[in-house]
Amino acid sequence: MHKPPKTEKVSSLKKLLKNLNIADINIKNKVSSKMLSNILNKYKNTELFYVLNVSILRSMEKAEYKSKPTQHFGLVLKNYTHFTSPIRRYSDLIVHRILTDYMFNKTNYKKFEKIYEKQTKKVAKQTSKLEKKTILIERSCLNFFKAEYMQSKIGKTLKGEVSSITDRGVFVILKNTVEGFIALNELDKSFKFVENIKLYSEKLNKTYKLGQNVKVVCSEVNISLGKIYFKFVD
Repeated sequence: MHKPPKTEKVSSLKKLLKNLNIADINIKNKVSSKMLSNILNKYKNTELFYVLNVSILRSMEKAEYKSKPTQHFGLVLKNYTHFTSPIRRYSDLIVHRILTDYMFNKTNYKKFEKIYEKQTKKVAKQTSKLEKKTILIERSCLNFFKAEYMQSKIGKTLKGEVSSITDRGVFVILKNTVEGFIALNELDKSFKFVENIKLYSEKLNKTYKLGQNVKVVCSEVNISLGKIYFKFVD
């Protein structure tokens, strides 16, 4: 299940929209999935779509397994469960077992609930914990292989989009989902960091902002750390 976003995450999203001059969408403290869907649909064919999509995804609560039916914020369902076929997770296996037992053994519902209540609580807690670990491992593996792939692209000019800006530098994502970093100290010292949405140099009259299409050169990769480094092409 997915809970609604926390208040602080909604506040961060509101701040981002304000900084991006998206003033025509009113986000309240309590958001609905329809409201977030409308934002994405409105900016679907603009350069801001990727940034908005990622920001909205980051505002979501992480999925958790529960032993009782609970709401799914994204799908707007009060009761929700699912399983994949073929079975990919232990949670899938549990759902298969429960359904099989209920359909073929014709167990009385109250007795059936008593049998599985304690077990499913334990399984839900453990599965949620391990799924978070799995996501981190999966992300690490992807970064490793992306860095390995980009080794053959060192020195090549590539087209990308500014996906994130921090006080340390700029992240640029390519169409193939490879993301590289450009450190602030690689740029002219006149660049100033502005509210996580842009770097601006008054001296050079130049701006790098979220969602901006840019050209970069792959300058370096560190395969073991899964790191990719770019430089802007002026």
